[in-house]
Amino acid sequence: MRRYWPYLSIAAVLAILLAAAAYIVATLPPRSIVMATGPKGGANYDLGGRYREILAKSGVELKLMPTSGSVENLQLLRDAKSGVSVGLLQDGLGVGAGAAGVESLGTIGYAPLLSMAPRFSSKVAPENSPVWRVGDQPFG
Repeated sequence: MRRYWPYLSIAAVLAILLAAAAYIVATLPPRSIVMATGPKGGANYDLGGRYREILAKSGVELKLMPTSGSVENLQLLRDAKSGVSVGLLQDGLGVGAGAAGVESLGTIGYAPLLSMAPRFSSKVAPENSPVWRVGDQPFG
């Protein structure tokens, strides 16, 4: 039995090296990614094009999938069969139970919100009624 120890040792080391190599190859990041962006010509589609240029420099192919918008992007991200692994969503859409299995990688920017309302006269809005404020200035 002692004469087989060198062969068994070599076989065990080779098996460990093969398993380590298989593990490393299996955990490498993908070289091709599909991104759900939004409609062609939209801001998110253009942003996806810039990401494609940046990732191409690192040897990663980014395929852009035009969609109708953030709601469809979220649906594609939640569907494992869609092939989409990255998507651009509006802030707040991927929050709560509707976004189970989806994780935010960060914020790209903020969208300004402008709310328009008719000006109230003192006859319609009494002096002691609450006044909406935008920043430090009264609104209305």
